[in-house]
Amino acid sequence: MLAALTVLFCAVSFLGMFSFSLLAMLPFTNAAFSKVCGDYYNEMTSLSVLSSIIGGSLMGLGMTISGSVVHYYVMQCFTSFHLFHELK
Repeated sequence: MLAALTVLFCAVSFLGMFSFSLLAMLPFTNAAFSKVCGDYYNEMTSLSVLSSIIGGSLMGLGMTISGSVVHYYVMQCFTSFHLFHELK
């Protein structure tokens, strides 16, 4: 079961990256894609670090509570974080 969810997670990630790459390369969507990316980066520069941390934490918490993130990945993040600090 876990292997199937891992494959699904990787497939969805690949599909998203491939779609955005395709949108960036196609001539008729390149201008709109560049404008949206520029607007996004300009908007992010006006935010403080604290608001980015709070927003990302709330989004991650909501995804974890709703079950859209496989719990295995959440536990793997905490485990690798703990092991990283033990190695230092």
